[in-house]
Amino acid sequence: MIFKTIINKIKNFLIIILVSLLFDGKQLLFANDNYEEIIGTIDSQAITTYDLSQRIKILLKTLQLEDNVNNRDKVRERAIELLIDEKIKLIEAKKNDVKVSKAEIEDFLGYVFGFQKGNKDEFLEFIENNDIDYEILSEQIETELLWKKTIDLRFSNIININPEKIKEIVDGYQKKAGSLQFNFSEIVMFKKKKDWEEIYDTMLEVKNILKNDVSFNSVASKFSDSPSSLNGGKLGWVFEKQIEQKTLSNLKKLNIGETSSIFKINKGYKIIKLLDKRRLGEQSDKTYSIISFSSKNKKEDLVNLMENTLNCEQDFENYKKNSNIKIEKIDDISFTDFPISISQKLENKKIGEITDIIKQENKSLFLLICNISGGQIKKIDSKKVENRIYRERLNVMAKTYLNKIKKKTNINLKIK
Repeated sequence: MIFKTIINKIKNFLIIILVSLLFDGKQLLFANDNYEEIIGTIDSQAITTYDLSQRIKILLKTLQLEDNVNNRDKVRERAIELLIDEKIKLIEAKKNDVKVSKAEIEDFLGYVFGFQKGNKDEFLEFIENNDIDYEILSEQIETELLWKKTIDLRFSNIININPEKIKEIVDGYQKKAGSLQFNFSEIVMFKKKKDWEEIYDTMLEVKNILKNDVSFNSVASKFSDSPSSLNGGKLGWVFEKQIEQKTLSNLKKLNIGETSSIFKINKGYKIIKLLDKRRLGEQSDKTYSIISFSSKNKKEDLVNLMENTLNCEQDFENYKKNSNIKIEKIDDISFTDFPISISQKLENKKIGEITDIIKQENKSLFLLICNISGGQIKKIDSKKVENRIYRERLNVMAKTYLNKIKKKTNINLKIK
């Protein structure tokens, strides 16, 4: 649910160096990154120069930006906003007496950074070499875990999803065969208290960051005002008729993988990225069982593996343990559920064959076809529909709740 997206937000954590801060209108560049001075309070919690410098480091690395004065200046305002949000979430969690254990934090750190229990020496060495404070990193993760529990505690029991609504969506799916769907992500900035020119200037900065081949999802999670930011800006598969006109018009101009220009919407500005598109129901008579082999940054490992004779009865445990390849078996997946980038590679393949390497946004993969069977368009799983509606509503509630708390919070920062 809401938490799944937090993984995308933290995944690229690392570091950089010092940060330029403005105190009472005067610019101050610290020579010592460990220098600590109170620069304000959020309710009763003190905020220090060290708190902010660490968040800027993490944000720069998350966005894969070089650490220099210009880039620090670009992310500084957003780092302050994220630090404020973080402290408010922590205060609210304490009010609700929500707790997480050290084991939960450790497990999540392992999940995010890919180390197993008792085997994190390389990770610790890495963050030490890059001057990241392990305690600050753990504190951020603890805060997000606490916030997730707080949101679940407050809202999970009051989200009521009408069974008729679910049935309407499930039944309507069959009737939409041939309908065009877009899979895309968004970055949205709403006007709020700022004027239009200021919002547009901020979006230009975001657009410039994206030009540096920074992950769209990372930028969306850090900058977007939309509830979709909790999922890295991803909206998933959306039917053409469900998309508002300005967004649809811009989507139709894009090729798969392209990012739009900045365009104005009713209450702000928007940038979108087209991940894929498809027509529901094409080749709907085919259902596949496959094994997926994927790697985030080791394409050569995939190439080497493809040179071997592979079959679906093999035990791939050794590959899982001794390589960077993720291996996943997926049964009974409809042809229509594959994105176009994959379905095009599957069209003429037979059982036992492998596809070419397929490049996706953040990984490369190939598929081994284990079975192909006939069938009609499957009804979508009503439980999946319910989960998606629940997740969307919870994300909106979480954003709204945080903004409501923020308005009541006494925020006093000596930063201009």
